[in-house]
This record gives sequence, C-alpha cells and structure tokens, in this order.
Amino acid sequence: MERDITKYLQTGKANAISKADLSFMMGLSIRTFEAELHRQRCNGAIIASCPEGYFLPANHAELAEYIAFIESRCKALFSGIKAARKALSESLKQSADVEPGDDNSDCTEGQEGIL
Repeated sequence: MERDITKYLQTGKANAISKADLSFMMGLSIRTFEAELHRQRCNGAIIASCPEGYFLPANHAELAEYIAFIESRCKALFSGIKAARKALSESLKQSADVEPGDDNSDCTEGQEGIL
C-alpha cells in the first residue's frame, strides 16, 4: 500500500477527507495514520486540515487559513501548559515554605487537582 498521504488527498478544503476514511483507504490504524501524518509533515509535506478532514490547499487563502487554524490550536495548548507550569511553581513554592520536620501529611486543603 502507498504510504504517501498526499496521493490519497484531493485539492481544496471542500474536498477534505476524514481521518477515518484516509486510514481505511491506506490500510492503517488511526494511530499509525497519525504517526505517518506527523512524519510526513515534519519532512515537508503540506497536508492541510480542518475539522472535516485533510486536503491539499488549493490556493494561498486555504494555506493561510490552515496556518491560522493550527496556530489557534497551538495557542490553546500553550495556555494549558502555562496554567500547569504556574500550578507546579505554586506547589513547589508551598513545599519549600514547609520547615523540615513539620508534619503536614494531613494538610491537603486547597491542593485538590494541583498534581
């Protein structure tokens, strides 16, 4: 089976093909397809995506829209990372504020969901 995802794609967002359909056409599991997609994108393949699926950009506008779509997803992920880092930092600071020998083993108030 051909592993070049671009061989299965059509040009234009209106012709996007779902991940499930592409995986089936290529004879791959979803997980293997995702790994292959990542590998090919890292190697320079321009494989655009939208909520409906994957496609080859038909023009500059579709490529720019894809870039904006991915940037938006990255910003959301980075916001989550920022919040997690802040929680870790606060948790480590609280741990550093405890004097050696303090018995706070039962003190969990306000720390739910921190780690």
